[in-house]
Amino acid sequence: MEQGGGHMGAYMKWKYANAKWITTIPEITISGTYSLNPLTSSTNNCYKIASPNSDKEFFVLEYRKQGGSFESYLPGNGLVVYRINPDFEGNASFDNVSVFDEVYIYRPNGTTTQNGMINNAYFNSASGRTSINSSTNPSSFLYDGLPGGLDISNVTSAGTTISFTVYISDVNPAQNFVASGVSDSQINLSWNLNASNDDVIIATNSTGTIGSPTKGSIYTVGTSIPGGGTIIYAGNALSFNHSSLTAGTNYYYRIWSKNSSNEYSAAVSTKGSTNCIIPTIPILHGFNSIELSPCWSVDVVATGSTADQPAAITQVKSGKTPDASPYEGSHMIMFNSTYCGAGNILRLVSPSFSSVGESQLYVNFAWHRDTQWPNYLDNMKIQWSTNGTTWNDGTIYQRYNTTTSWTQQSYKLPNGAMNQSNLKIGFLFTSEYGYNCYLDDVRIETNPPTGVNEISSNDIILYPNPNKGLFKLKTSKAYKTLLIEVHDICGKLVYKQILSNSNEATIELNNKSKGLYIVTINADNETLKQKIIIE
Repeated sequence: MEQGGGHMGAYMKWKYANAKWITTIPEITISGTYSLNPLTSSTNNCYKIASPNSDKEFFVLEYRKQGGSFESYLPGNGLVVYRINPDFEGNASFDNVSVFDEVYIYRPNGTTTQNGMINNAYFNSASGRTSINSSTNPSSFLYDGLPGGLDISNVTSAGTTISFTVYISDVNPAQNFVASGVSDSQINLSWNLNASNDDVIIATNSTGTIGSPTKGSIYTVGTSIPGGGTIIYAGNALSFNHSSLTAGTNYYYRIWSKNSSNEYSAAVSTKGSTNCIIPTIPILHGFNSIELSPCWSVDVVATGSTADQPAAITQVKSGKTPDASPYEGSHMIMFNSTYCGAGNILRLVSPSFSSVGESQLYVNFAWHRDTQWPNYLDNMKIQWSTNGTTWNDGTIYQRYNTTTSWTQQSYKLPNGAMNQSNLKIGFLFTSEYGYNCYLDDVRIETNPPTGVNEISSNDIILYPNPNKGLFKLKTSKAYKTLLIEVHDICGKLVYKQILSNSNEATIELNNKSKGLYIVTINADNETLKQKIIIE
C-alpha cells in the first residue's frame, strides 16, 4: 500500500526483525470494541484474530497513519487488515497452485486471482469502508478463497486512534467428529455435542470446497451454504449415516454447533472415503477433487535431487510454469517437475481392473505440452502391470513441444495386457527440473478417440526450436528405420538422413539460410511433419 520508504507491517516487524520493534501481537478472542494507536506508537499498535475456519491462518490488524519520516507516502489513513499463512515464507514464489502468500493485505476487488486496489486497502468511516466479513468487498477470504470468518464492523474515523467492533462467536464447537467408510456407498458420521448440548448442522461435498454458515441464517437439509457445501444433517443427534454415495470417492465434511439465535461455532472438519470396487470397462476418471481418489495411488520410483519442493503428484484447479487449466472438470493432475529437482520419478497408479474378454484396450488421456526448457525433457511414460510390482513399459510422452496446448493422446495396450484379471495402468512421471507436467481425463476403453494416431508429435521431439541451425531429435523408442528429410518453404529438399534402430539424431543446418523449414520424419512407415525455424 505504501510507495517509497515506510514501515514494515506489524507481523513483519515481529517475525523478521526478531521481535525487536514489535515484541508481541496480542490476540482478540472475545467480541467487543477495540482501539489501536498508529503503528509508529510503541504500545497498543496491533492485534491478531484467529480464523474460525482454519487451524493455521489468522488475521492481523494495525492502524497506519500518514506523517513522519517513514509514513508520509501512505495513500491514506486507516485500519489495515491482512491474513497470515504460516505455512509459507514470504510472497516471492507465489503461484496460486502449491505456493501461496505468507502475507495478504485485504483490498477492494482483491481475490485469489485479481490484484485489486491496493491503494485503497485502508478502512475508515470517511472512505465508506467500515467493515470486513464474508459478504463485504473485500471479504476476509483464506488462501484458497474460502470464507475466513472474520467479522469486523463500525470502523471509526482515523484520528489519534482508530476503533472498531469485533464479533467472535462464543458458541463452542462439537467434539470428536469422525467419518468412517463402511461400504462402497456409505460413510457413517459420529460426534459429541458441546457442553450446552447445542444443535449441529453438517455440510459436505466431494470436492473439498466447503464454506461457512452466515450468522443469523437458518440452514435445513438440502440447502447450500456460502462458499460451497450442502447441508445433510441438522439436529441434536450424535450420529448420521451418509448413504447413496459413489464408490471409491473422498467425501469432506464440516460440522458447526449453533445456538437458539442461530450463531455458529467454529467449524470442525473431517474426511471419509467410500470403499473401492473393481471398475468395469470403460473406465473414466477426471481427477475432479482436491486430492486423489482412494482407489488411485502414487509410488515413489526414484528420489532425485532436492530443489524447492519434494516431488509430488497432486490434483489442482490450475497450474503455473506453465499456465494451465483442467482439460475437463474442476481439477487435473500436476507433477511438480518445475520445483522438485531432476531425477525424481513418481508413478500414478490406477485401480486394478479386468481385461478378460477384451480383444483390445486403449488408454486415452489428455496431456499438456508447452514450449519452455527444451533441454530439460520432463516426461511421462505409460506402463501396465498384472501384479502391481512388475511394470511393462509403453510410450513416452514429452512435456516439451513447439506449441503450448492440451493434446488428446492414445496408447493401445499390447496383447500381453489382454485377458488379465488384475490389470493396472501406471503413469510414470520423470522430472528433469524443467516445467510442470499435467494429465487429465483418463479413459480406458475399447477404441481410441477420433483423430489420434498411434504415432504422434508426442513420440518424436525436435529441439531447441528455433535456433541457429543445430537441431536435436529424440523419439520415444528406437525405430527400425528413421528417415529424416528437411524441405525449405519452396519444397526443395535441403537435408536427408536415414537411421536404423535409433531414437536420437542431430540435424545440422548451420549453413542454411534463416527462415522456416519443414521436417518430415518417417518412422517405420508412419509420417510426422513439424516446422522448425533457423534464426
